[in-house]
Amino acid sequence: MIRWTVSQKFFFILDYAWGKLAILWTVKSPKWPLFFYEVHYSLRNLLNAFRRTNLSPLLYNGPTSLKLSTGNFEVRPASHDAALVSPGFETADFRKLFHLIRALRARGRDVWFVDIGANIGAFSVRVAKKFPEVKVWSVEPAPDNLRLLNRNLQLNGAQSTVLAMAASAVNGEGFLDFSTAQGGDTRLSSKGTRVELKRLDQVLPLPSALTTLIFKIDVEGHEIPALEGLTEILDASNESWLCVEDMFERSKLEAQLSKMGFRYRQKVTPYNSWWSRIP
Repeated sequence: MIRWTVSQKFFFILDYAWGKLAILWTVKSPKWPLFFYEVHYSLRNLLNAFRRTNLSPLLYNGPTSLKLSTGNFEVRPASHDAALVSPGFETADFRKLFHLIRALRARGRDVWFVDIGANIGAFSVRVAKKFPEVKVWSVEPAPDNLRLLNRNLQLNGAQSTVLAMAASAVNGEGFLDFSTAQGGDTRLSSKGTRVELKRLDQVLPLPSALTTLIFKIDVEGHEIPALEGLTEILDASNESWLCVEDMFERSKLEAQLSKMGFRYRQKVTPYNSWWSRIP
């Protein structure tokens, strides 16, 4: 069901290249270190994609305070944080998200945005900064990510309720395995840093009839349990949208979403797909 056509790939590549070039005017500082990092980072990713190589992602070692057209961000050295908060990051998904929020607000809908796997705030900060009337929740279990997430929200005067937990199908404890190659990349594992697991439908309030829920889920393979922990709040909502990373077990994810009543809508980047649930 998840379709990614040749024409979509072509337009994505053009859009991707344009987003990287646009860094020359969307980045205030440090312009050139970030531009050259993004070019090298992207070329390495393209080599991996087209030549089926396995080059490790390029790490950023420039100034750690970034001033961007999308906000101000603090990033870690020797990480790929800068690529995540760059104005050239997932630009098509951001456009889709912002267009959706504007359309919902024009219809008189209240909007809740729930950023599951918020990392250091690429989505949370931009949504909260651009749409202060939208209620934002940021869900992130990793302690160092949480520190930078809170810092980046503060730098931008952005309001979000930060939940220090991992969204899952059950309440309990789990472990985070931290990537040694990419600071900030984590996934739930059988060992590592102990974190709290919670069902989000037991943490978030129930929405009113005039509220539309938008979920962004990027949890490195834990998408299905995170979705299973949303059933009660989804059943209480009369309109929900979802932008979910679909790079792990795509067929199982698609089956789970269909089982939960989601309808496939669109795919504008290789990483995520868009779904809606309107009972």
